[in-house]
Amino acid sequence: MEALVAVGLASNIVGFLDVASKLCAAINEIYDKGQTFRDQEYTVITQDLSKVCGDLTHSVTAAPSTGTSASNNQVSAGRKLTNQVGEN
Repeated sequence: MEALVAVGLASNIVGFLDVASKLCAAINEIYDKGQTFRDQEYTVITQDLSKVCGDLTHSVTAAPSTGTSASNNQVSAGRKLTNQVGEN
């Protein structure tokens, strides 16, 4: 029974050291670069989505207001969607 306790303790120590090493690596990366690689990816994705939202807003506002009722409904829906996305 004591052997199982020792194996369990050793397993917990290895797990703790793994988490601690990952934490130290992340802290070092933040210290060196100011942010983690994942944060850099999120920044790029956010900038891309912001550009797409701006382009969509521009294309919806530039859309002609004449046409069939269905196209007017689509334009209205598009404007509503871009306003909602722009607010978030």
